[in-house]
Amino acid sequence: MTRLQALMTVLAASVLVSAHTPQGTIMYVEAASGAATAQVIVAGSATNLSQTVNQYHGVHGTGELAWGTTIAERESVWPASGTISDFRVELQAAITAGFYKVSILLDGITTVPEVSCNITSIDCSDPNSFTITAGQELVIEVDPNGPNAARRPRWAFNFTPTTADQYVIAGSVGNTQTTNNARYLALMGSKSVADTTQDHAASVFCEDGVISNLNVEMEAALGGTETRTYTVQTDTGGGWGDTSPVLACTITQPAVACAPDTDSVTVTAGDLFSIVQTSADTPVAQHVSYSMTFDPTTAGRFMMIGTSDEAISASAIEKTQFVVGDTGFGPDASTTLNNLANAMTLQGLYVNVITAPGAGNSIIFEVDLPSSFDPNCTIEGTATACNTSNTRSVTAGDEMSFRTDPNGTTPTVTPTGVTWCASATVP
Repeated sequence: MTRLQALMTVLAASVLVSAHTPQGTIMYVEAASGAATAQVIVAGSATNLSQTVNQYHGVHGTGELAWGTTIAERESVWPASGTISDFRVELQAAITAGFYKVSILLDGITTVPEVSCNITSIDCSDPNSFTITAGQELVIEVDPNGPNAARRPRWAFNFTPTTADQYVIAGSVGNTQTTNNARYLALMGSKSVADTTQDHAASVFCEDGVISNLNVEMEAALGGTETRTYTVQTDTGGGWGDTSPVLACTITQPAVACAPDTDSVTVTAGDLFSIVQTSADTPVAQHVSYSMTFDPTTAGRFMMIGTSDEAISASAIEKTQFVVGDTGFGPDASTTLNNLANAMTLQGLYVNVITAPGAGNSIIFEVDLPSSFDPNCTIEGTATACNTSNTRSVTAGDEMSFRTDPNGTTPTVTPTGVTWCASATVP
């Protein structure tokens, strides 16, 4: 880049300001407000890597979805243009021989990974960055080079949108459906099989704003005369579909994707969302990825959302990965049920359960970080939701999870689900 090009780059992101002083008028350059700030993507896998075969995974969130052996079955369609940077990876336990090469591929190009690093012990990172255009695809590739043990990786990276505050919500499911009945998908993370009950795929929002640019993509073309329609529905307190408009798109044979729905839908913190998939003409089971953009009312705030339809223990403290499409809770001491984070500041927490704890009972829900269980909030008695605006700084490389504590009571919560959301900003 020449000096002139560098100057033009600075001026493009700046404004010219004048100030009147006793000595005259001074003109100077000031950084423009509203400049794009980064979003942290926290993700990982709930299953071990192969020690011999290259494998692939969506870049977003965590869940029950296993590693794939082809790129097409795990690629993630990205809904916004921007820059990806600050890639880091960690295993739940060290290896002592060989290494895992972990990369982010853009549009399935394996010859030159966009970012990549080798794990020879327990972690690695790549400080390089690359640009992505809305509609392109991302996938995690892991190439084992003689590691002496199978491990579960977790990773994080930053996404800085070209358009300020155009943050990403993304998810995927491995087996969408094989009948014409409706199926339901959580908005973030991954899941092995789509839900048959909409409440089990509920995703709570923790910020006001606008969602737009719904993208959906299958791993292969539809067959026969098959069609699939994907609709984002809301539950603002009156039941699913109680408000409109919604985002929707339809994939028609022989397409593998739908044209993005660029309508804008206003959303409110505390409302529930899910994606409804409907099909016609005997659909074939296959992987689908989906994504949309979120423009927050409060600039700079992005969301990290988790969903689980598993039981909350009535007697033990448990945890699970933080950004997840669905997975079970496990022991509080587990070293596998964590996500990896980059530097950010948490701005609060929202939690919603389908079944209330019951009279005299309560559950504390917490962001589990090193030396802290904050932000946290408590759902008591007949209530089904809680929230807090407590803040907490997160350091790059911290592990984070979602923690449940029955608080010495015996809640009657059944295995019908919990969803949570933390908002955050990048300093």
